[in-house]
Amino acid sequence: MSNPFPRKAKIIGGVITDITEFPFAIIIRNPDNRVRCGGAIISNKHILTAAHCVEDSSVRSKLKIVTGTTTLSGSHKSVKGNIVFNKYQNKIDLPSSNVDAGSNAIVVGWGQVNKNVTKDSEELNKAWMTVLDNKECAMTHPFHIADEQLCAYQKVNVGLCTGDSGGPLVSNGKLIGIASFGLPCATGISDIYTRVFSFKDYIIGVMAIEA
Repeated sequence: MSNPFPRKAKIIGGVITDITEFPFAIIIRNPDNRVRCGGAIISNKHILTAAHCVEDSSVRSKLKIVTGTTTLSGSHKSVKGNIVFNKYQNKIDLPSSNVDAGSNAIVVGWGQVNKNVTKDSEELNKAWMTVLDNKECAMTHPFHIADEQLCAYQKVNVGLCTGDSGGPLVSNGKLIGIASFGLPCATGISDIYTRVFSFKDYIIGVMAIEA
C-alpha cells in the first residue's frame, strides 16, 4: 500500500526484548548497512514488509535481509536462499480472521527510541498497543483511514515515530499489521498499519506461486 509519509517508523516508549521472543522479526539494511526497514518472516522463503521498503528498483537487489539477531551491531550475514528455522529465526502465522477493536497487540522493531535523537535503537524493542476502531481512529487523523489499514495506540510517548518501517504488529501470536506510519511521533495520535488480513488471500497466492 502506498504511503504519503515515506520515512522510517521508529518505536518510542518501548522496552528492550530478545529475538527469541519474536524470532520472526527481521532487519532490512541498505547497501551501506543503515537500517532501512523491518519485516516479518512468514515462510522459509518469504518476508512481509511495507511496499515502499522495496519499491526502489535501483537498490532492491542490493538490500540485505538480517535475521536471528537482537542487536544491530556486530557482524551479521545477509540471508541467502531459504531461511533455516530455529529459536532465533522462525515464521509467524497470518491471521485467521480480522482483528477486533480493543484487542491487545505488540509492535517490535529496531527504530529510534528517543524522538529527539535521530538514531536507531541498538537493540530490538517492543511496545504494547491496543487496536482501535477505524472510525474512532479517523477522528484523530486529517486524512482518510481505509478499511485495509489498522490503527493502534497506547498512550502519549509510546508508539511509532514519523514514517514507516514495515515492522510487525502482533496479536495472539498472529501477524495482524505491518507498520506504516505514526503522525506525529508518539504524541497521542494513533499509529497506522497495513491490515494484513485484508491482503491474506493475495499473500497466500504469492507464496503458493513461489513455493
